[in-house]
Amino acid sequence: MNEKKIGIDETMDAINFAEKIVTKLAAAKADDGKIDSGEIASALISVTPAGIAAFVGSGKIDDELKDLDDEERAKIISSSLAVIKQLVGMFVELEKE
Repeated sequence: MNEKKIGIDETMDAINFAEKIVTKLAAAKADDGKIDSGEIASALISVTPAGIAAFVGSGKIDDELKDLDDEERAKIISSSLAVIKQLVGMFVELEKE
């Protein structure tokens, strides 16, 4: 019998936090083309609940990543890539898909 799967809840919390931060910073940059320290502080404060959730479970992420199945791997890659594209898109014009 297979061992019980750990899941990817904590990993997804970290990705969710990153997505929320990047979204807030992208909105700030879209406003006037720059991100100042006040906008960074505001972004961090506004996503505090997601940051706490990401931090609290962060110690379990390594174990989750060692226990991935194909579906979990695909979800993590897809979610992470979306955040990375959004972050890079703040500084470089990306081709539309």
